[in-house]
Amino acid sequence: MRSGRLRTGWDGHLLLPYASQAEQLLGLTAWAQDGLDQRERLVCAELPAPAPAGVVPVLARCGVAAADAAASGALQALPRQEAAALTVPGRLRAHLERALAAGFRGLRLCLDIPPAVPDACAAVAGAVEQAGGLGRLSLLCRHDRRAGRADLETLVAAHPDGLRTAMLTTRPVGDGLALAGEVDISNADLFAAALVNATQGPRSLLWLDVSDLRFMDVAGCRELVAATRGFRNNGGAVLLVDPLPPVAHVLRLLGVDRLAGVEILGR
Repeated sequence: MRSGRLRTGWDGHLLLPYASQAEQLLGLTAWAQDGLDQRERLVCAELPAPAPAGVVPVLARCGVAAADAAASGALQALPRQEAAALTVPGRLRAHLERALAAGFRGLRLCLDIPPAVPDACAAVAGAVEQAGGLGRLSLLCRHDRRAGRADLETLVAAHPDGLRTAMLTTRPVGDGLALAGEVDISNADLFAAALVNATQGPRSLLWLDVSDLRFMDVAGCRELVAATRGFRNNGGAVLLVDPLPPVAHVLRLLGVDRLAGVEILGR
């Protein structure tokens, strides 16, 4: 697998974990703008407390033409419980049909994941899969990491198209995982969960495309080693493809490239 550059779009079933209001708004703004650019209809759960305002005015302050989008039917903000109710397959299919009939290219949903129920999104994914055959249907799941400790591995595994944060983006590609951004102590646990998920299944080789990873600190290297240890101990090999010079330097300085089952390819 040579994946080339990471596609950092917002299509598919994605996880948006956030640890601050600012981080949530950065992700939500990018998601909304991308959806409007793609001429899709957006249905977004209202922001949880203590949000400064509703979704539409908040997006407008962030530079999105949210008021115009809401007036045209391209953006709809719903109470959180009402938005969650859309995941019933019949209702989801009806919303998608209406979006397509109105001339939109697809439907995007943005919902919240209860911190105490990390596997709830797996059920939602089933509903999305049932309804998605009619056309483009994407789902962004917001998760407030401050609200309580959740099983990150379960959360990541329930989102087949990866995660998006202000600093780190992941996307499964072929027999591996593509990463972009930065890994440090603030998101090393998310990085580890993505790696653990990538090592599952009947594979003996894991490609990690790190060509778009700008920075990795000691915490990231530590999680890289720990999260892939079981995979490597069972005969698996981890290939780090095209790391940028600063990342390659840290990996070699800490001896990651000398571990059994780890190889750096490219630069």
